[in-house]
Amino acid sequence: MKQLLCTLLIISLVLSFCACGKPTAEMPPSEDVPLEIRSAYSLTVSEVSDSVEAMMLGYHLIVKTSSGYTSSIADAPTALQAYDSAPVLNIQPTPLSHRAPFDAVLLFSVVPELVVMRCWEKSLWTDADAENKAETITVTKGPDGSFAVKLKEGEYLYEVYVQWPSAAELSGSAYYTFKSTSAIYE
Repeated sequence: MKQLLCTLLIISLVLSFCACGKPTAEMPPSEDVPLEIRSAYSLTVSEVSDSVEAMMLGYHLIVKTSSGYTSSIADAPTALQAYDSAPVLNIQPTPLSHRAPFDAVLLFSVVPELVVMRCWEKSLWTDADAENKAETITVTKGPDGSFAVKLKEGEYLYEVYVQWPSAAELSGSAYYTFKSTSAIYE
């Protein structure tokens, strides 16, 4: 049964990755992600001067219920296609902080097994080839289940891909996005 579930999860993930791409009329806007999913799988990005709830994009989630498993799949625009509606994290470096500027923490309502993060500088947001020009961001998992990242100085768009383990009560994957903007302390 476990092997069958893992196989189904892998097939579903492959299909969901194949379905990602250009938005179509059937793709719901991110605001249409059901509240129970948004709140159960939220991502908060916290920096010393600000915090923001990242916008959930597409997802594929499998939840164990009393009668078996329930799967929920939603496709949505990519981070680059949704840049104009992504929430903004305003970074304001200050000499009074004990944390270095641009150090941020990713806080998940349900701790994922895998977090992959990448970003694009503002000049690339409307570039047709921007998908291939993303910079990878190093993500470090802390003992408390948070994930530490170093954000970029300037205006950047971030995409966060997360995956929850298939052996848990819930499993699956999701994409999130947010933007950051910073002012240099003088």
